[in-house]
Amino acid sequence: MARFPRLEEADGAEKAVESRWPGLIAESWRGKTEYIVHFNDIRRVVFNVVTAVIMLMAAAGVANTILMSGFERIAEIGALLALGLSRRRVMGLFLLEACLMASVGVLAGLILGGAPAYYLELHGVPFPGANEQAGAAVPIPPVLYLDLTSRTLAIGAGLGFAVTLLAALYPAWKLSRTDPIHALKVEG
Repeated sequence: MARFPRLEEADGAEKAVESRWPGLIAESWRGKTEYIVHFNDIRRVVFNVVTAVIMLMAAAGVANTILMSGFERIAEIGALLALGLSRRRVMGLFLLEACLMASVGVLAGLILGGAPAYYLELHGVPFPGANEQAGAAVPIPPVLYLDLTSRTLAIGAGLGFAVTLLAALYPAWKLSRTDPIHALKVEG
């Protein structure tokens, strides 16, 4: 067994060994475990699809929450518009509410998701007997550890915040276009 820093060097060594000793078959780890690489590519696509579906569900929930919050306060919106508050400022109020919602959600997500992830980074997930089941071709460590980085946490927090604000844009715009006369007629 030999280790090379680059895949090209491993391929070159494989060819050199086979040309020097014709009866010997040399295989790189990548070639021997191509099915694992393929499986990992499929896993990555499925993960991205599931993430997109979850983000769409979260966006629908945020949009619904902002709309319902605004419809419950339609008379107040009408009063604010009738008193001269600009539509842009009314929209800003709903976006501020969405920012507060996003901040609470991101903080809760970092605590509720970060704590178990940190635990798995320290202690890992044990896989007893994994080496015996996999065979000698694919060495599997008995414990797999999560790799939690500040970059991962920042991307997750930023994505959650961005989805919340983007989902709140249309409801905030829609509520800021309320007709003040009609809104004042609605009983609260």
